[in-house]
Amino acid sequence: MKLSRRKHLAALAIAGMVLLTVVQWWSYRQVGEMLEGYPGSQVVAHYHENVSPILPALYVRSLGDSLLGYSYLPSTGEYYLLVRGREGKPDEHYRLELMGLERSYSNFLNLTSEYIALWSETGNESTFIHAMSLFRITLEVRSELEKLKRGENVTEILMKPPYPYRLFHGGNPVPGEIVVSLLLLAGAILLLSRIDVLIEMLSDFRNLALLLALIIGVSFISYGLLQGHDPLLGVESKWEDKLNFCGERAYYVHRNARVDSLLLDAVGSAEYVRVERWNGRVLSITLALLPERAEGLLGNLSEETTVLYVYSLPSWPERLEIDDALVSLVREDLLETGRLDEGAVDAVMSASLEGLERSGREFGFCANVTILEFDFGGIG
Repeated sequence: MKLSRRKHLAALAIAGMVLLTVVQWWSYRQVGEMLEGYPGSQVVAHYHENVSPILPALYVRSLGDSLLGYSYLPSTGEYYLLVRGREGKPDEHYRLELMGLERSYSNFLNLTSEYIALWSETGNESTFIHAMSLFRITLEVRSELEKLKRGENVTEILMKPPYPYRLFHGGNPVPGEIVVSLLLLAGAILLLSRIDVLIEMLSDFRNLALLLALIIGVSFISYGLLQGHDPLLGVESKWEDKLNFCGERAYYVHRNARVDSLLLDAVGSAEYVRVERWNGRVLSITLALLPERAEGLLGNLSEETTVLYVYSLPSWPERLEIDDALVSLVREDLLETGRLDEGAVDAVMSASLEGLERSGREFGFCANVTILEFDFGGIG
């Protein structure tokens, strides 16, 4: 009677674990579909919190209008969710970075003020050029400071896959995960079968070693079969260093036959391609496309699979763009700090902004290209 009761309890536990894993798999899949319509997170948050909800989709839905954006980490399957408000713990790195930028801004503001005042007195050309350079740096630091301040009342939530689904989460399971799965299966058989017979059999070291060797062998064979042939392995890289100034947007795409076909078509029409490989697998493909072609590709991929935002890097011309309101802020700070002549400040400011515009025109080719990186998952 005891043995029968133990069998029933073990069967119920295993069935419950399997059912929960399936439900969590479906819930986590829904998270990607829910977040596709949200913008990518480009704000550094002041607060951080880690969560691993049992049903991730319900948790994301509960965030409602407070959800501002997200990013996805393909190598671990984790989501970074940006939400409005102060939750979790304040990030010490954020505080230190904010203090550092405020200090840098104050220092460069004072230096710029000194050189503008010196140029007003001497009219020296080299002093004027130095003042222009310092004004440009002051603008850049103030721009970074304003961007950082946007995250002052924002929380970044790191959402990890829940257990037990986390054990099986990923593209192709690695050998270690398969070993764990088979050991769990062996444990289930051990509980549901004749305990006394199995214990007697496994008490022989040779039988135990044979069972472990069989489990590990099947794991690696299964891993090899799961890899299959990658149709993207034949894609070759062709890249120019100047494209690195054009920024890029990175997305995770869940691959299937239709997605591979769309990517191969895009590779054929792209003038420049960059491929990252590891251990016989294609980890990512980066394409330089015409802007309208890039947006069309993203739309087509979204119809076929889940496309999740990972990160973005601004192009060099975008980094050189200065908002008029920001220029006015720095101008006012200079006038207040150094009690300078408005004409001298405006002369340095105008010359500095013209220099920024000329630098931006040197990278005008970036306006005709969009760099998209498609990530297919981590090394593991």
